[in-house]
Amino acid sequence: STILKEFMEENQIDYQLVPPNVHRRNAAERAIRTFKNHFVAGLCSVDKDFPMHLWDKLLPQAELTLNLLRGSRLNPKLSAWAQINGTYDFNRTPIAPPGTRVLVHEKPSTRDSWAPHAIDGWYVGPANNSYRCYTIWIRDTQAERICDTISWFPTQVKMPVPSTNDLILASLLDIRDSLNNPAPASPVEPTHDTHNKELTQITEILTNIVRQRTELNTPRRLRHL
Repeated sequence: STILKEFMEENQIDYQLVPPNVHRRNAAERAIRTFKNHFVAGLCSVDKDFPMHLWDKLLPQAELTLNLLRGSRLNPKLSAWAQINGTYDFNRTPIAPPGTRVLVHEKPSTRDSWAPHAIDGWYVGPANNSYRCYTIWIRDTQAERICDTISWFPTQVKMPVPSTNDLILASLLDIRDSLNNPAPASPVEPTHDTHNKELTQITEILTNIVRQRTELNTPRRLRHL
């Protein structure tokens, strides 16, 4: 604008204008385009019955996920989010595909004796101030609620589940920890040190086998030259 130009000239600020109608030369215009594409992609992943008048409820997660994907200009090894806010803890604040249909568990103290144990809702984003909770739009009350126990019913994407190797490896690690830290007077505690040593050896052998298979099945990232 003319006022902005006059202000910069009065303060001896050096500036240049981008060519007219060439948006790719304008960093702000390019950032707007990137966000629009990201948000449209999120809208395409919502449930087919998701009420579209709730589109504005999806904006906080769209901004979060975009900044997690974008690299920092100060340190390319960090995301834009990590540069300002630190590492994002997915275990503390989990996120899910936007607009996913869910069933929210009703606590016994808040429901009637013969009432259903869950109600319908829509996932609209994480609950940043609550540990391992989600922000859900409840269909019956037409309002948001912070929930911790929900069931997912995605239609556009598949929810990640642990593989067979992951389950076996977790079980083996639990066995190893139990052998290294046996509970007092445990009914399954080995009676002799030789039993403990043999079970530990078997656990280590099986753990290495499962890890090798997992590494072989994991796709490697190609390095672009």
